[in-house]
Amino acid sequence: MPPPPHTGGDDVERRLELTVAYRDGTRELREIVVDRVICAGYAGRDQEKVRGHIEELAKMGVPAPETVPTLYRVSTSLLDTDTLLECQGTQTSGEVEFVLLLQREGMLVTVGSDHTDRTLEQHDIPAAKQVCAKMIAPVAWPLEEVRDHWDGLRLTSWVDVEGEQERYQETRLASLLAPEELVSIVRERTGSAEPGTCIFSGTVPAEGGVVYSGHFSMELHDPSVERSISAGYAVEHFAGSY
Repeated sequence: MPPPPHTGGDDVERRLELTVAYRDGTRELREIVVDRVICAGYAGRDQEKVRGHIEELAKMGVPAPETVPTLYRVSTSLLDTDTLLECQGTQTSGEVEFVLLLQREGMLVTVGSDHTDRTLEQHDIPAAKQVCAKMIAPVAWPLEEVRDHWDGLRLTSWVDVEGEQERYQETRLASLLAPEELVSIVRERTGSAEPGTCIFSGTVPAEGGVVYSGHFSMELHDPSVERSISAGYAVEHFAGSY
């Protein structure tokens, strides 16, 4: 007998296996439960750089937000640790971000990409975020292990351009809202920030403008102990009909 249809009212859980890597070198395979995914936008501490990102998107026809930071909720089914992302159309691109995973055992942090359809973004930003998977690395760190030197952590992304890997984005986490402030904004705007919530931090402008690449690589680096979380994925674009 098939299961009864989902009637709504409850958040849909997404379960992923992640490796929690500790500063002392030990690692633990853990099932991560996520029942809500929130993507922040325009979440920089430096408002001048935030305006720069808004202007970058405006050149592509993306309307300026009414308030910053902006929060977008997307389906939990979009969260993925795979190495292949399939997209309709050809104008999609990644955005390197830190990702907070609120769990009962404590908050975790990893690196992710809020991959977005740039054509659709010009007309409907929430829909543009909903049509692409939200990629995260399969490894995470306990937030408490990096919180005392958080601002010195670094995010970097790379794209493939004509077969060569080029740096696409780079920033220290000092340029983005701190974890506690981001969680507080999510709680204030949505009414809760309970275990099971996944928050993408928002990103910084691409160094040379938006690039539509067939591969996106990303890294969260901790220079205090020279360790990194790295991940990457290929992007396969395909037509909507044959």
